Amino acid sequence: MRWKKVYQVQYPGAAERVRGWLEEHGITVQTRGTQLAGASGEIPVQEAWPSLWVPEDLQDAADALIARYEADAAVPRPDWVCASCGEDVEGSFGSCWSCGADAPAASEPVE
Repeated sequence: MRWKKVYQVQYPGAAERVRGWLEEHGITVQTRGTQLAGASGEIPVQEAWPSLWVPEDLQDAADALIARYEADAAVPRPDWVCASCGEDVEGSFGSCWSCGADAPAASEPVE
């Protein structure tokens, strides 16, 4: 099986969020380069960043999903009220700071 790199970012947490997004949509993903941070300076900086790889035949689907993920992330979310505990939560949070419940999906109305 041939693999294609579809995403690379400086922060491992950001790579894992995109990986999770792709996997939620049925895309098989490999994460590479997570152990290279200590080599920064010895190799080009971007080569030490984690990257996501998908099977070649899923590259177009992965590219489309990543574009959608990035577009959604660029739109500021309004503040919301947690459906579980009633706490007011700033829109920048993806989960309730008080009880940990997930934020409503972007397509769901917020109170």
